[in-house]
Amino acid sequence: MLQNWRRLEWIVKDFLSANCAVFETPRLTNQVFDHIRGCIAELAEKLNVQNLLNHGQQKNENCVWIVGEIHAMEKLKAEVEREIETKKAKIQEDLSVTSRIIPFFPPHVIDYIHKMGIFSELPTTVRNVVTDKKKKQLTIEATPAGFEDVQSQVMALVNNLEDTRCQENKKKLFMKVLRTQPAIEGLEKALADNKVVAVWTLDERTISMHSESKENSKRAMSCLNEVIWEGHYPAATRPLDELEQSLLSDPRWSDKKAEMESAVSPLFIEENRGSHQIDFAGLTKHRNHVLEEVKGFFDQNLIKKEEFVGKGKRVTFLWTFKYEAVIEYIQRDFQVDIIRQPESEMLEISGTSNGIANAKRFLKTEHENVKKDLHQVENPARVQYINDYPDILSDVATKNHCVVCIHDDEDNSESEETATMLDFDTANFHVRLPFNKTVCVVQRGDITKVQSCDVIVNAANANLDHIGGLARVIVNAG
Repeated sequence: MLQNWRRLEWIVKDFLSANCAVFETPRLTNQVFDHIRGCIAELAEKLNVQNLLNHGQQKNENCVWIVGEIHAMEKLKAEVEREIETKKAKIQEDLSVTSRIIPFFPPHVIDYIHKMGIFSELPTTVRNVVTDKKKKQLTIEATPAGFEDVQSQVMALVNNLEDTRCQENKKKLFMKVLRTQPAIEGLEKALADNKVVAVWTLDERTISMHSESKENSKRAMSCLNEVIWEGHYPAATRPLDELEQSLLSDPRWSDKKAEMESAVSPLFIEENRGSHQIDFAGLTKHRNHVLEEVKGFFDQNLIKKEEFVGKGKRVTFLWTFKYEAVIEYIQRDFQVDIIRQPESEMLEISGTSNGIANAKRFLKTEHENVKKDLHQVENPARVQYINDYPDILSDVATKNHCVVCIHDDEDNSESEETATMLDFDTANFHVRLPFNKTVCVVQRGDITKVQSCDVIVNAANANLDHIGGLARVIVNAG
């Protein structure tokens, strides 16, 4: 029995010596041993070998023993040794990683880093890059080489954004709008729609737009000016008049301003006493609405005075015979006051802009509906009688429900009915031409002093040189 056992033992030993091998690692650090323990089981199972992990207070603590067929053992040994070396290198690298801070880092550069995703992928030498906009700093976790790479990259970015910036000076209200969330969101959308990546910085009155190139910075500034609007009332062509300025101290204006600023956000309104204008700033999409609201306020609340000047005696006729039907109707329906100076063809209308406009429109229609006829008295005796007894014209007018007056008192601006009268001495002669209403007037005076005429006709020599006589006088006067 003993002899068979020894023979069997030799057979087994020979087999094991010829076909199996044992691999034992040197003593490992806890970090390396924990790493190998995590992956050895999977490797051993794949290669059909047995492994033993010795972790304790013994001589061979933190060692790995591996037993198996020789061909499998060679593969496993190579894998285990590679894992050990990789882990050791990683530990060594980790020991060299430090955390460093770049202080006083521009917040707008931090915004640009996030927008561009510059540190979304990091090299192996850099563990992490943390930005803190409030503290204005950059924290870099990296090896010395990795830190130098990141620092060089961010400094180059800072310098480039400074070189490519675009600046514009803006008014106070514009800057207030830009600091609101709706304006920021509107600008971000405009930049995205135009495929521009940009960030901006604000001083008290200056905005700086930063992007990867000067061209993109200018495009970004254009987007900003399209999103935010600043304007004035009235238009730049005129200031507020005294009546409009007085209305700004009225509680109705304070209520209206508060109403608009509440309904439309962001919107800032400021009375500019220096330029006698109202300044606005808000989003461009609200511009027309705001201006219409302000114009409507003044139209509804501002009492103005305007004149309506009639032709001939038409105003006299309306005032005398159509007062209730026209004048009182206008005052009542359009809420205006109408005043006429005695014997005047001018009406003074007081009311709101809308009321005055409507009143003048109605008056014009009624004024044009008044008919007129010109009757020329040829008999000298009748002319003398009318001059001696002027009340006769009033009697005729009253009886016939009309206005009768001497032609010289007519409004001479009606060119189709009267001749243009020159500012000369009394006319020596005038006559109406046959078959039409043209009146020829002969007057005495200085022809170079004519203020209202279309042409001047004068004598000239054969060459039209205008070197003498009346022709030369006219040329010199011109």
